Parts: sequence; structure tokens; C-alpha cells
Amino acid sequence: MNLVWLFLTVTLSLLVSYLILHSRKLSKQLEAVEKDRTRFRLLWKQMPDIVTEIDLNGYIVDINHPASGFDKSQVLGTPCEQYLTPEVVTIFRDKMRQAISTRVTQQYEMSVDAGTQGTLYFSNQLVPIICDGELHSLMAISSDISEQVKAREVLRLERDQAEEANIAKSRFLASMSHEIRTPMNGLLGMASLLEQTELSSEQHSFLKVIQTSSDHLLAIVNDILDLSKIEANKLAIEEEVFSLRSMVEDLLSMVSAKAKEKSLVLQSFTEDEVPDLLLGDAIRIRQILMNFLTNAIKFTERGHVLLRVVRVEREQQRVCLRFTVEDTGLGIEANKAMHLFDEYSFAHGRLSTMVGGTGLGLSICQRLANLMNGQVGVVSAPGVGSNFWLDLSLATVDDVTLPVEEAASDRVNTHSLWLVDEVPVNRALLVSVGRRLQMPLQQFGSLDDVSQAINRGESLPEILVISRRLFESLPDAMECLVEKGVRIAVTFSEAVHFEESSLRKQGVYGYWDWPISEEKLRSMLLALSQCETQPERLITQYRRTGVLPDNSKERLQHKRILLAEDNPVNQKVATQMLTRMGCDVRVATTGSEAVELYQAQAFDLILMDCHMPEMDGLDATRAIRKLEGEAHIPVLALSADVMAEQKKACLDAGMNDYLAKPIRVNELKQALLKFL
Repeated sequence: MNLVWLFLTVTLSLLVSYLILHSRKLSKQLEAVEKDRTRFRLLWKQMPDIVTEIDLNGYIVDINHPASGFDKSQVLGTPCEQYLTPEVVTIFRDKMRQAISTRVTQQYEMSVDAGTQGTLYFSNQLVPIICDGELHSLMAISSDISEQVKAREVLRLERDQAEEANIAKSRFLASMSHEIRTPMNGLLGMASLLEQTELSSEQHSFLKVIQTSSDHLLAIVNDILDLSKIEANKLAIEEEVFSLRSMVEDLLSMVSAKAKEKSLVLQSFTEDEVPDLLLGDAIRIRQILMNFLTNAIKFTERGHVLLRVVRVEREQQRVCLRFTVEDTGLGIEANKAMHLFDEYSFAHGRLSTMVGGTGLGLSICQRLANLMNGQVGVVSAPGVGSNFWLDLSLATVDDVTLPVEEAASDRVNTHSLWLVDEVPVNRALLVSVGRRLQMPLQQFGSLDDVSQAINRGESLPEILVISRRLFESLPDAMECLVEKGVRIAVTFSEAVHFEESSLRKQGVYGYWDWPISEEKLRSMLLALSQCETQPERLITQYRRTGVLPDNSKERLQHKRILLAEDNPVNQKVATQMLTRMGCDVRVATTGSEAVELYQAQAFDLILMDCHMPEMDGLDATRAIRKLEGEAHIPVLALSADVMAEQKKACLDAGMNDYLAKPIRVNELKQALLKFL
């Protein structure tokens, strides 16, 4: 009996000890669970995001903390859609359906009507809650992005305001350009007409000041317009096929007069490896190079200005070219050269302001180069000169460069050539072209060098190219050059007046003035090599006299021109220009009057101002196109608005060409000759 009680006592003691130990362990576990639960509740409430449990019917089961303006007791058990704006309900239903069917988290943004707090914006994640393989509910995690949305809206409004201000600025500048160009047309037009009258030297100098100042003002207006278009991202780069060598020749032709006024040597070199036909924006390339050239001439008092084009790299159908403009001008310190392409930069300080400019030209060049995926730069040294460069990658149209014709080479390779010129860059170009033609040649920088060669008994050349200054100083001892029938060509670097007959008497076969393109120089040397005797008409590419007679007067004689222009000054200017060309002019002051005159009389061409009262030039052109039938009359736009949109509008309206005011006599004549 005692043993039984002992067994029961021990068993009971052990059971009690176990229960006490288990109770303590359970108590600790319950305490840990409570701590976890408390921590979870704390996290649940303190989470910055709104976490909502939603049943599969879209009702709110639980929420950590409602959005501002709501009480938790108010939202529990209510449908979510009750708090959504109508446009978001459809999105919520679609996302909820996708989360239930795919069991994949869905993301979306929504707005909530928060009563007195207004509309709140949330970025949401709809997470499926899966328990034992069954979809239990959905958890919506909503991040309040109201402040971000408001900030985005403020930025959008500011952007819109900035764009509107930019548009307003562009319109203002276009309007100001129009208002400036309209009187400028009268000013420059009258100056151009006045230049064709008899003037004293003093009057001519006064006129020159008017023209130079007007050109300067026009350049400033163009710079500001270009900068405005670039800043507004409205300047589009247009690709078209162009001839590189023709562009180089045109550039030198446009600045040669300025270079001659300062007695500067102006020359160009284009490597044989450079293709001629390229695809790119010739207008913008020309604009950059023209800026480089005019700056070089402006800041160079003696020496030369050189435009060079070399091939840097060739790959498949593209070629990388470097255009450089080298001068022997003032030069720039390195610390100033690095800022030359900044806006409103004046490298030469007071001299820059004296010679004029906005300080925008080089900045515009850099931006244009960037738009064409190119680069610009400068290397310069004070007292030595500057070298401005432009690197561009351009598509090639074909693989033809400009090879020397084999037949031509065979014809001239036995004709020896002496080059006598005191200017090294002129000799360099002559040597380059002569060698490509495989002509045996020698070059001399002075008459003493020529005399020494003759005294050494060297064979006289068959062709002698000599500068005018050295030719006029030929000593009697060198008259053997003429007596032996050497074909002499004289070159000019300055404006001169002469009689061709006097050159013939001196045994001259041909003449030209610098600068001259490599193609024309090649043609000159070929022509000289083919002359056995002195030609009746001297071989020349001399611009100021010309080889062919100007028959433009005959071509334009009695051509009937309808001029539609409302500005009285511009009417007078254009009428005088056209009358001096031999045209018969009728004037209309409104678009409707122009249409009436077109119906009443026959005309060969119409010059149409774009901005006129009653009916503008665009509507008048459309009306004329509807009336004309098969007989298509050329209509040329006259506009002081130089924006690209205006030009496109003119062409879309049916006009054939576009002339920007102010209009020069030669520009007007060339435009007429294209259609008459």
C-alpha cells in the first residue's frame, strides 16, 4: 500500500513539475506572441502607407489607418468603390479582377475623394493573400503621392507657361524681324538704286557707310532670330544633295570683295580624297563657314585667309571632313580662346565692339554644329593668327571624287610650267593643281629667282603663270620669255582696271583674279596648254569683266510683272528695280486687287507680298491658282517674315519661290531669270 502511495506521489509530483514547466514555457510563448502581435499592430499602424485588407467582393475588412479626413469605424465593412472617383472605379474593378484571376500583384494609380480634404492621389499595389493554397483576400498597399502629383502639376504648369512664353518670344521676334525688315527693304533698295547713279567720291563713301551699317543691322537681326529658333528647338536640320566644291567657290566669291578691300590673300584648298557630292544641310554648313571667314577677314590686317577641306576618315557611305579657316590675324590668348563659343563673347575686347557684332555668331555656329552631330573649335596664338575648324560626318552620294581625266593628263604632261608669285598660298594652289595634271613645274617667289634660272641656262617653260605686280616689273632681260612664245597668264589679287588689248600687246594669253576654284584653275591650265598661238579672245575667268555677255536685259525686256505690295516705299523700290531691268510693272496694293488685275490683264510673273490688307498674299495666290487653268503663272513671294513656317506656308499656297526682304537688285534679277 505504501509503495502505491509512493508511486502515485512521485508521479503526481512529476506531473505537477511538468505542468509548471510547460505552463512557464507556454506563458513565455504567449508573451512572445503578444509582443509580436503588439509589434505587428504597431507596425500596422505606423506604416506610412495605407494598408487595407479587402475581401473578394471589394469590401474593406481592415485598414491600418484611413486617409486623412476619414475615421476607421466609418470605413470598415464599406465597399472600396465608395471612396473612388468615377473615372477610377473602372480601373479598380479591372485590376481587382486581374489580381483574383491571375493571383499576381497589380499596380495602378488612383484618386480618392477625401471630403473636406479634397482629392487625394495614391500609387497602389493590389496583392493577393493566399492561405493553404486558397485565395483568402486582397491587400491594397496605397502610397500617398498627393504631394508628388501636386509638384508634377506645378512643374507641368511652369513648363506650359515657359513654352507659351517661348512661343510668345518667337512670335515677338518674328514680328519685330518683319517690322525691321520692311523699312530695311526700302533703305537697302534705295541705296542699291542710288549706287547705279552718277556719284561723287564723297557721296559714294557716304553710300558705302549706309550699306555697311544696314548689312550690320540685318546680321544682328538674323543672329537673334537664329538663336531664338535654336532655343525653341524649331531649327530643323535638312539634308539635301549639294556640291562641296561649288559651295566653297561660292563662299570665297561672297567674301572676296571684303578681302580685296584689305589687300588680303584669299584662297581655298580641297583635298582630292574629298568627295564632291554630299548629303547634308548645305545652308547651315555655309552659315558656319561664312561666319568663320567674315571673322577672319574682320580681324586680319595683312597676310592671308585660307579655307581648307580635308578628309579625316572614310567609312562605308559616310565621310568625316574637317573644314578649317586659317588667318594671319591678331590671334587670341589661350584663356580667351576657350570661351570664344560662349554667348556674348568678345575675344578682342574693345576692337570687337568697334568692328561690330552681337557676340552670338560663334555660339550659334557651335549650336548648329551640335545639331548636325559635329564639333567646332579653334587653335590660336597672339600675333600669329587663328585656325577655326568644323568637323562633320556627312553621307556620300557616290564614290566619285574629282579625278584628273587621263586624256587631259596625257595632253599636258609634256608642257612645262613656271609659277612666279610672291604669295606662298597662291603658289601652293598652283603647284597642287599643276602636279595633279602631271605638268613639269618650277616655282619662284621673286624675279631674281627667275633671272638666276634663266642665267643658268635652264630651258624656258611653255607656260608661265605670273602675278600682275611681278609681270609689270619684268626687266628687259626677260623679254625673251615673250619672244620665245611662252604662254603667259597674269594673275590679279586686287581690283584693277585694264584694257584686254593692252594685255594682248604684251604677249599675254590669259588672266584671272584670286581667289579662283581648283576646278576653274585646272580648266585654265588645260586651256593654256592647248593654245599653239595667242588666242583672239584671251583665256580668262575674270569675274569683273566676264566671258559671256550679260543678256539678262534682253531676256527681261518688256516682261509684264504684277507687283502686289501695300507699302508705298517698297512699291517704289521694287518698281524702280524692275523698270531698270526693262520690265513693265503694274502695282496692286491689296491681295484682292492683285486677283482682279490678274483676271483683267496678261502677266508673265507675279511678285506677291505676303502681308496685305483685305486679302493677304497667300489667299490671293490660292485664288489665282483656282482661276488660271492650264496656263501656270510664276508667283514669287515677297516677305519680311523669314521664319521657316512662313516659307513653307508660301510654297503650300502655290507660290513658286520665296524672296526674303530686304531684296537686293541682283537677287531679284536672278529670281526673275529662273522663271522668265
